[in-house]
Amino acid sequence: MNRRKLSTMAAGALASALLIASPLALADHHGKDAYGKRDMSQVCEDFREGTGKFSPEARQERREKYRAEADKRHAEMADRLKLDKEQRKVWDEMQMERRQQHEARAEKWRERLAERCANQDQ
Repeated sequence: MNRRKLSTMAAGALASALLIASPLALADHHGKDAYGKRDMSQVCEDFREGTGKFSPEARQERREKYRAEADKRHAEMADRLKLDKEQRKVWDEMQMERRQQHEARAEKWRERLAERCANQDQ
């Protein structure tokens, strides 16, 4: 074999070895499952106790902060669109409907999580 072929094959083998080893080298679970999600038993415990991400005070604070930012963005968008009073009223109704839909989805999510945690305990 000439030197060129040997070098090309060595480079290919090295690249293959690096690609095969990269997921193992980059994997860091740190208490999470294979998909990077938290342990379900810990999630259920936090959900029942209302701690961590499920803390009512923290959730309320995050919700108020998000709503203030969202209201500001919606008002800026309405200004850029140069909406008149009637159009602004329709715009505000649309935003309220979206907020209600979001709250309904969040409630369904909480119900599914409660059911999932109840099934996990059994």
